[in-house]
Amino acid sequence: MSYVGAPIAEHARRPADETALACGNDSLTWSDLEATVEVIARQAAGKAPAGARVVLDLKDPSDILVSLIATARTGQAAILPDPNWREGLMNALKRVADAAIEPQDIEKSDKSDHLLHPEPKPEDAFYIGFTSGSTGYPKAFRRSHRSWLASFKAAEDAFGLSPQDRIMVPGGMSHSLHLFAAVHGLHLGATVHLVKKFSPRGVLATMMERKCTTLYATPTQMQLLCRAALAEGLEIPALKRILISGSKVNEKSRGVILDAFRGSEVFEFYGTSETSFVACRASKEVIPAGSAGRIMAGVEAEVRRDDGAKCQAGETGVIWVKSDQLFDGYEFGEDSETRFEDGWLTVGDCGWFDAEGYLFVNGRRKRMLVSAGVNVFAEEIERVLESLPGIEAAAAFGIDDELRGTRIVAVVSTKSETSEGELRRACLQQLPSIKVPRRIFTVADWPLTPGGKSDLLQLKVLATERDAGS
Repeated sequence: MSYVGAPIAEHARRPADETALACGNDSLTWSDLEATVEVIARQAAGKAPAGARVVLDLKDPSDILVSLIATARTGQAAILPDPNWREGLMNALKRVADAAIEPQDIEKSDKSDHLLHPEPKPEDAFYIGFTSGSTGYPKAFRRSHRSWLASFKAAEDAFGLSPQDRIMVPGGMSHSLHLFAAVHGLHLGATVHLVKKFSPRGVLATMMERKCTTLYATPTQMQLLCRAALAEGLEIPALKRILISGSKVNEKSRGVILDAFRGSEVFEFYGTSETSFVACRASKEVIPAGSAGRIMAGVEAEVRRDDGAKCQAGETGVIWVKSDQLFDGYEFGEDSETRFEDGWLTVGDCGWFDAEGYLFVNGRRKRMLVSAGVNVFAEEIERVLESLPGIEAAAAFGIDDELRGTRIVAVVSTKSETSEGELRRACLQQLPSIKVPRRIFTVADWPLTPGGKSDLLQLKVLATERDAGS
């Protein structure tokens, strides 16, 4: 099939009572899904020509998902903002787009007389999403049908997904991980389960009731799901695989996941909204601690020095990726760290390969701190802090310092009574003293982005204010 969602018309021939999509108490059979996609696609075709950029100003995750598939069918590109954005920001986005789909369009049950535009080509854009904005203003990235079709195949080959799967997607559609999981599931012919609002116990109850076989989640979501599952003594025998992405899972958290969901294989994959899949590690494999795993099939990756020369094993540099899954570019905004070169792409992540070919990701270059002339990756400090007992989340930052250039401080989320001094001493056991935060502050209410990641912009403000007042 040459475009995203094309097989749904064929899936509509499956048994009349077979569920395709469920969210809360609402559900659609495959024939219902096909009919709804067709109605919205014709309405979208009447609003704007093929190739148009159409804002999905919707809040219900099922409506967003079905509308994206509909606009893809008629050759348009859906712009997916965060539904919680301010009204002024949403209106500004509509002014630069060609059209918008709003709740009243979804409510129309009559079939429009508008004809669909010609079938989209693989290289056509179908989706414009926004980066999480955890380290800066969100950027709008553009994806083609071809790039996601290639990503679908990569996921099926690596994780063994099939039309018989029942996939739980516990996050909003504005986050590319969750959107990808849901769209791929329907494209494949698997049953997809969405949630209107993330609730650990609610997600677990749905997974048990619907016998979900696959779970996509961020590390933060997994932490909350594990806590609820262990507290309630819940088990989900049908769950075969857990797919995790969004940030690195530390060894402590990995052990908790395997304990809470025994019998499930855990796949952690490294990638970005711009690159899709790059590397993967599976819980059944024995690989070096801290590694992101091996490079996935169909992907090439290199670690390069600033002069472009390829790094030796063990040498840290910038990660470059080449595959047929790469994004097309930014629709709005830009990032100086993101560069294309002869078919290769970097988003500014740094890392290294060991002699066996395992990839280690140090962190994003824009988050690298220089303290007393030493390069320090904030993510390295965060991984150490999060490995300590009782620490649920951590974030490290650099504060301007006349003596060192940058003074490293950190904030943590914890319910333990561990003192700041004890945390610093524990860090000294794993880090050189120059990398140990000078101050470590506790944050009661840990802010998250809509995608479930730590909101680094808010956390840096908190860290700076606390440091100034100390």
